[in-house]
Amino acid sequence: MSYATAQNIAQGRIAGYTKTDLNLQFDDASGHAYVNLFINNVEDRRIPTTVVPVWSSTTASYAPPRTYGVRVGFKY
Repeated sequence: MSYATAQNIAQGRIAGYTKTDLNLQFDDASGHAYVNLFINNVEDRRIPTTVVPVWSSTTASYAPPRTYGVRVGFKY
């Protein structure tokens, strides 16, 4: 557990979490083209990136949910 501010008040408490990102890349033999498969935030958890406790309320920003996809690229 950690806290968002130096005061360590209850509203700024951040529970422990894990966040896993996976990447797998295939390059062609010449090294000019590639295919990249990815999954970010495999656990699909709400992970706070910023927590701001204010008197009677707290605002927070969160990392994106699970995202996945394919990237295709060419190197010149």
